[in-house]
Amino acid sequence: MRVLRPALAIVLLLLAPSLVSAQQAPELRWGGDAEGGAPFVEADPSDPTKVVGFDVEIAQLLAQGLGRMPRFVQVGFTSLDAAAARGDFDIGLSGIEDSAARRARLAVTIPYYQFREILTVRAADGARYRTLADLAGRRVATLGATLAYDLLLEAQAKHGVVPVTYEDDVHPYSDLAIGRVDAVLLDEVLAERGVRRNPGLMNQLALIGVGHYVGILSAGNAALRDRMNDILRQAMADGRLEAIFRKWRLWNDDQPAMYARLTAGSAPPEPASTSAPTATSSWDAAVRYLPALLKAAGITVVLSVLSMALAIALGAALATGRVYGPRPVEIALTAWVELIRGTPLLLQLFVLYFGLAAVVQLPAFLAALVGRCRRSHEDSLKRRARSASARCRR
Repeated sequence: MRVLRPALAIVLLLLAPSLVSAQQAPELRWGGDAEGGAPFVEADPSDPTKVVGFDVEIAQLLAQGLGRMPRFVQVGFTSLDAAAARGDFDIGLSGIEDSAARRARLAVTIPYYQFREILTVRAADGARYRTLADLAGRRVATLGATLAYDLLLEAQAKHGVVPVTYEDDVHPYSDLAIGRVDAVLLDEVLAERGVRRNPGLMNQLALIGVGHYVGILSAGNAALRDRMNDILRQAMADGRLEAIFRKWRLWNDDQPAMYARLTAGSAPPEPASTSAPTATSSWDAAVRYLPALLKAAGITVVLSVLSMALAIALGAALATGRVYGPRPVEIALTAWVELIRGTPLLLQLFVLYFGLAAVVQLPAFLAALVGRCRRSHEDSLKRRARSASARCRR
């Protein structure tokens, strides 16, 4: 015990500086989605333990103004609003668009970047598809829960455009390049990145809409939001925000006018929206989405029935080949079965739908049917194994 006491004292002395510094510099936890990629937030190619992007630098700017140390919290983009409301982080920054719905349930900062919604098409279609009106009856891709999606819903009612939603901003452009969709509507930051990745695409100059990037905090954090607004206004006035966006090659003529209004004390611009937000009850929401839910349930039932039939047919063919076929056929079929069993279903669906697109473009339903066939076959094998085990115990 006498030996332990001096050792404990030495450990405490070594830890004391770090404990003091931790008390002196509290953290600013900021949430974002590193899978969104550059220029918003992405893993640093030279050090994957760190993140880089203009939102990373804005978080650092806010933390510095508050006298805190920034700490990144990874959150899926579609979960950022819910995580902010729960208080999982102090502020969310990840190319989050200002909207009336967000202002109604969260504390939203003043805008720090203004963007334009633009249309991306294949270069060969540049003369045909210049506006949404030109895309009547055509499939136009976007991200769900965005200003672009609202604009597409309006275009669907006016011009008969067919909106197609994605959960990421990579595949809309790759699907456009191979012809699965006829255009993509997203903000210019994502559009420029999509065109760089797919040389056969082009962005149209016609302005479809205007939006703003903001930070989001829980509704109870309005006081912290106001302090952050002061920091952002000061950064607009002294050029620090301009320096960040010039570094990421995003500075343009739209920003100075917005910064001038905000630093002069004007109210933030109203969020762009095609329709005024209305309060709806849970029952109203359930009734509104009931047709879509019933349709999805019907597709699930059809997929299950067809995939089970296909699984039985393929399973019988594979079993016959492995039992009665020549040795090379038996080895090949065994290797195929082990390959299918040993790879995740999600990976198989990804390869079927996206990986084979350059060779054969399977419709989404057919790709799901083939993937579901594997699952049905596995379920059948598990039931047989449980049945055999029960018989053995008897």
